Amino acid sequence: MNAPALPFDNSYARLPARFYARLDPTPVREPGLLRVNRPLCAALGIDADWLASEAGVAMVAGNAVPEGAEPLATAYAGHQFGQYNPQLG
Repeated sequence: MNAPALPFDNSYARLPARFYARLDPTPVREPGLLRVNRPLCAALGIDADWLASEAGVAMVAGNAVPEGAEPLATAYAGHQFGQYNPQLG
């Protein structure tokens, strides 16, 4: 089974650098899957059996980065505890 080709336009990565930081996901020890939403997989064109495989679980856990992906962490602002915080994320 091969990873699905998920069409994703990471438009966030084209914003100025102050909006995000490029970094790889932190690996998770012993990731596991509780349930697969098979109707959603079918609607998205994803092989549910692949998603439930070791490779699929590694991808959704962040232990494996899909080919062509550009992992990044976003920065955002908002109100927290009644005060404006310019960088929550």
